[in-house]
Amino acid sequence: MRFSKFVLGVLLFSSVLQAKPLQVVTSTSDLADMVTLIGKDRVSVVSLTTGIQNLHQVEARPSMVARVHQADMVVRIGMDLDSWMNAIIDTAKNPRLRMGNPGYVDASVYIKKLEVPYAKIDGSMGDIHLYGNPHYWLDPENGKVMAKSILDALIALSPEDKVFFVHNYQSYNRDLTVKIALWKSALMPYRGLKILTFHKGWPYLADRFQFQILGEIEPKPGIPPSPSHLLRVITQVKRDHIQAIVAAPYDNLKACEKVAKDAGIPLLVLPSSVEGAPGVIHYTDVFDYAVKQITTKVKL
Repeated sequence: MRFSKFVLGVLLFSSVLQAKPLQVVTSTSDLADMVTLIGKDRVSVVSLTTGIQNLHQVEARPSMVARVHQADMVVRIGMDLDSWMNAIIDTAKNPRLRMGNPGYVDASVYIKKLEVPYAKIDGSMGDIHLYGNPHYWLDPENGKVMAKSILDALIALSPEDKVFFVHNYQSYNRDLTVKIALWKSALMPYRGLKILTFHKGWPYLADRFQFQILGEIEPKPGIPPSPSHLLRVITQVKRDHIQAIVAAPYDNLKACEKVAKDAGIPLLVLPSSVEGAPGVIHYTDVFDYAVKQITTKVKL
């Protein structure tokens, strides 16, 4: 009888351990949404940033280190955009999250990268990324690639849940494929749309939907525009018949508003990530929001 109770206790304890969700920390809210949709109740996810933060300017905090120390898996954007994650991971001293281990996921690994610099880079060029433009998640097709990297890591960490994870991933992919077709259809009349952006954050979106980015309001990446520079930008907008300005919520909207007002074109403040605007709860909402803004505010 005692032995039977002992065995039953061991089995119950084992089932509790197996039921414990994987602890996942992501560098962005978009990645957190993807992990949640694929892992569902088998994961517990925390994003270290919100959708209204500029990822170039995040400061590492002790609370971030504590979360990563306890994590089974960390998922990052990579391409030096979240380079602040390096210090967090190193300080957390979590062997599960070392590069090359299943618990370490760089979602950029299999992405086709745009704007990879081939010339020598120096500080005079502004905030240039050595590995290319890191805002790749703003092409929704790249959402599938990112999700696949997440799927592979979840399976490696919890192989007994493989069927569950694969089913969720396939459902995620199907839904995203349907959405992409709808977005392309809605934006078909806007092919060739001439836009100006505040920062070099939108080439993947423009490439997917065939917009033309004719420049940026920043004189160089990460360098704020001066009043004289804004006057030159306004002249360019009028000369080149630019049709809209695109900015993220954390950009210098005052500068964007001046250019838009003086040039007589709409300013589209688009969320670059989940939680970047009211109602933007999931990754697909980012593009739903953008499509609605473009189709309702831009006159052809």
